[in-house]
Amino acid sequence: MSKLLVNTLVSALKQDVARKHNLPVSSLTMGPEQDAAFLQRLDEGSLVEVDMELIRDLRQVAKFAYKVKVEPTQNQREETQKAFLDRNRDCRDWRGSDLLAAAASRNASPDQCGRESSPIIWTLLLAQRIVGYLTRNYTGPAIPRHGPGTTFFKYDTRYTKYLYLERDVPEAIMLRMAELFRPSGASEFVDGLPTLNVCRLSCVPKDARGPRLVAPHLASAMWAQQAVLDAIEDMLATEVGLLSTHILYEDERVVSLQLRDQSINRRVAQIGSKYPDLYATLDLKDASDRVSLQLVEFLFRGTTLLEDLKAVRATHVECDGTTHELFMHAPMGSACCFPVMGISLWALAVATMWTLDTEQHCDPDLGFPSKGSLYWATKPFVFGDDVIVPTRYVDAIRTIFSVCGLKINERKTFAGRAFRESCGGEYYNGVDIAPRLLRTADTSDISSVVGLVTLYNAVAPRYYDLSEEILKELLKAPVGIVAFSSDPNEQSCIFVEPVNVAIRLNRQMGNVVRFHPGYQCYQVLVRRLIREEEAGIDPRVDSRARLYEALAGRAQKARPGRSCLGWESQGSHEAKRWLRV
Repeated sequence: MSKLLVNTLVSALKQDVARKHNLPVSSLTMGPEQDAAFLQRLDEGSLVEVDMELIRDLRQVAKFAYKVKVEPTQNQREETQKAFLDRNRDCRDWRGSDLLAAAASRNASPDQCGRESSPIIWTLLLAQRIVGYLTRNYTGPAIPRHGPGTTFFKYDTRYTKYLYLERDVPEAIMLRMAELFRPSGASEFVDGLPTLNVCRLSCVPKDARGPRLVAPHLASAMWAQQAVLDAIEDMLATEVGLLSTHILYEDERVVSLQLRDQSINRRVAQIGSKYPDLYATLDLKDASDRVSLQLVEFLFRGTTLLEDLKAVRATHVECDGTTHELFMHAPMGSACCFPVMGISLWALAVATMWTLDTEQHCDPDLGFPSKGSLYWATKPFVFGDDVIVPTRYVDAIRTIFSVCGLKINERKTFAGRAFRESCGGEYYNGVDIAPRLLRTADTSDISSVVGLVTLYNAVAPRYYDLSEEILKELLKAPVGIVAFSSDPNEQSCIFVEPVNVAIRLNRQMGNVVRFHPGYQCYQVLVRRLIREEEAGIDPRVDSRARLYEALAGRAQKARPGRSCLGWESQGSHEAKRWLRV
């Protein structure tokens, strides 16, 4: 990463903003910390008359370079690892465990309304019931596969993952999911040796604030976790009625719990910024590390899914050569971390809102709502740790989340008058004011160049000096990576109009251009990183075939220079593609 180049781009951006708003460059000193305070002031409504363009440009300067990837220092690594272990101990020492124990045993006596005497305990029991409704159609592990990342033993290629797949199968997984590791239904099978299900705490570069923590698991554990994840997605697909709700002020009914689609949360956040009494956005701090095993065991109690989750989860984590017992459900690195967190937050929020909506009733037969009655209940919108709820429920949901050991990130939680943020969407009075971030200033590899091209296309209409500096850097990239296109859908190409200009610029750079008679358009040949799924491979069928080969001992490593269909690549590989000019 060229620090000089980053400084050059930041300086060019400041020149653009200063000229645009007639400001001295020296006044543009707002950074990420000041930006967070600025957003809180926007949400409080303390800024009455504001220029939307000025807000957008000031935030662009403040946050433009703070996401640039930086190698962490040793001190940052140690602090990040210590914070992880502290959160793990918090899960062990969680004070709310007594409430869960009381709820689990139903020690509280019901009042005249047929409820538990404590509204918190009743809410927790209702959340448990809702999880039971959601997981009723879970039928066990579906199709296993390998995840995109590395593993505990640093198997970085698909070949090594398959080759050593059953070398270290944890006993809990083998006892419950042995069929995932057998090429046939033979009754005689030599079980693996008992193995501790352990993950490895690892720091990867993130930005100047510090590294990102991931926890690579055993290849066999990741293989089984992906099978459970596949089954969870199938399970949720059968419960669309329970998960669906209307977005207020819109007629469309959408699924409120998402595992892959962030666009719904962004839409609701935009509506909430325009009509702040409708929705508030909540953000949880280190949510994946604060969902304790105790909480998951309570919420998923009595379900088949819980038994599979306990079988595939890592019970210990290795950090700097020392092994620690895990008290959180699963750290980032487990395929089950994200969906279990989402289901838990969704169920807790639904239960809280239902409790508040019905607390004035005094029907002795009220009890728990049926699954059908929840179809039209008020529901939150959840994607990971991004939660959106109707504004009137915010304080109650804060309380329930806190009881469950979760911590609200107040700096990124907005329930005031005009600002909302969720899943990367940042809106003020219905207008998107999210800045475009510089994540890399390197042109030595394809992914970095494509990232710079995407940034260039986003900032070119608004910032002349900045876009000029980015373009200068892009033109230094190796031939065949940077290309021009008049099609705005080709986001990995620099956008120019009309098409004859794009053709001329491509040829000047040495790119190969052709006219395709079938598509009746010009195309340019470029080098791109292609995901394995895009290469025409069915990953499910192919995974099983490769597993059989590996277990039979016939897997042979591809020779250098020959296509290996992902055996020696991790996630993506380089290929040449024709793109529309």
